[in-house]
Amino acid sequence: MTQDRYEERYGPTQRNVAVLLISAVFVAALVWLPDTPLLVQIPGLALFGGGGVLMLLIMFSRKTALRVDSSGITLGGFPLRYRATTAVVPWHDIVAVVLWRQHMAFGARMDYVGVQRKNGLPPLPGPGTGRLSQRAASVLVPHVPGDIAVASRPVNGWSLDAAAFESSMNRLAPHVPVVDAR
Repeated sequence: MTQDRYEERYGPTQRNVAVLLISAVFVAALVWLPDTPLLVQIPGLALFGGGGVLMLLIMFSRKTALRVDSSGITLGGFPLRYRATTAVVPWHDIVAVVLWRQHMAFGARMDYVGVQRKNGLPPLPGPGTGRLSQRAASVLVPHVPGDIAVASRPVNGWSLDAAAFESSMNRLAPHVPVVDAR
């Protein structure tokens, strides 16, 4: 991070390393355990082996996950479709930035960075940005307005330094509030 921007890139995180290790254990078990049926081995290797390779590619892609600079906020795309799903949101379109959390099964949670944009703007690029997705989001995360939920990116495969992020926001866009709804 420099004085004129805040930037996070995809890279190793505790969660990703844990998933990678679990995948490796399952692959090893499928390969070395005797008498594992082929009908279990093939899908298991595809799921855990393929998932592990995919996780490695994402971890070491070093693509921008989030950037705050003088032009606005860049919400990095989803790693497999990075160019098609990356969104640059100029400051004049942003009403607020919202940090929010989705609670999932077994106590798991996922943090998100979202932008509340002015009414009437076209959806941001990426999957799940239409009206149907907004309605689904209102069911899955009822504490987050649908328009913000679909204009968000998960903090997954990268880490958010909330204090540095808010400091950059205050310096670069003091007129844009940061709402911490976690």
